[in-house]
Amino acid sequence: MSPDGKQGIRVHSMDAPRSMVWGQAGGTTWAWQLDETADGGTRLVSRVRSRYQWLSPSVAFSALLEFGDIWMMRKMLMNLRERVTATRPGKETRTL
Repeated sequence: MSPDGKQGIRVHSMDAPRSMVWGQAGGTTWAWQLDETADGGTRLVSRVRSRYQWLSPSVAFSALLEFGDIWMMRKMLMNLRERVTATRPGKETRTL
């Protein structure tokens, strides 16, 4: 995810501009997919899959992260919506 490839999470696959999947091998993955809607808009679908190590002491930390993750993702998606709206004046966005 970084220009030098030394920071962030590894991108596993990309079908630009339709989808991207990144994550850690055997761990958490995050997928984004853009789907065209019947009215000519675009729908963003985001999925996160986590694999927990139930016998590891870090499982408690992972569980705590789950509570904060929804707020982080919501803020990120709202920011993305604002940026898209700013580049396309007059284009209405819908919130589901």
